[in-house]
Amino acid sequence: MLVIDTNIILRYLVEDDKEKADRIEKFLRTKTPFLVNDVVVAEVYYVLCSYYRHPRLKIIDSLRGFLEQSQVKYNRPLIDKSLDILSGHNIDFADAYTAAIALIESDCKVMTFDEDFNKITGIKRIEP
Repeated sequence: MLVIDTNIILRYLVEDDKEKADRIEKFLRTKTPFLVNDVVVAEVYYVLCSYYRHPRLKIIDSLRGFLEQSQVKYNRPLIDKSLDILSGHNIDFADAYTAAIALIESDCKVMTFDEDFNKITGIKRIEP
């Protein structure tokens, strides 16, 4: 399966290079299946926050819209849960992703000194 890189999603969402955005739009209309890995989603979120200064909720909506296209394959349970957590809390993607893993795949405990985890419903923050 075809795997796409961060810059493809960024050019499509930001449209700062019209020619490239148009090429990506044309590709998306072909409905060719492709994979977006978790690291790419995290990097897109980070770049849109830090470089483009887009609001958190706008980024989440844009990512959801992109990922929900029928041809896009991604780690749906983990990324969707991460985006759910991000939409309700002003935390970074890595923390939301870690919390999502804890909620989905473990006993909801996260060992950390980061008190932001106290904000996330269902997470039990523990310290060493």
